[in-house]
Amino acid sequence: MWPRSDLHSWVKVLNKFDEILKGFIEEYELDKLQLNPFTPRTKSIITEILRFETLLLDNSTNRKLFASYDVGNHHQHIAAYF
Repeated sequence: MWPRSDLHSWVKVLNKFDEILKGFIEEYELDKLQLNPFTPRTKSIITEILRFETLLLDNSTNRKLFASYDVGNHHQHIAAYF
């Protein structure tokens, strides 16, 4: 119904999401064994960030710009806890 979005328009938003996710990665020590469970608020924030990024990438013309490799690898770790 609508044309695909240009990912360039979302760079600031995606960078902010990366900052938020990096904070959770450090707070919950996702590089190690996670011993502290996500709070309901944290879980909700992470879920919505990942949902929005998926929606955005599925509907963008230049997905190759999305280079959140340092956080992207942790998307799998984060998603595994849901």
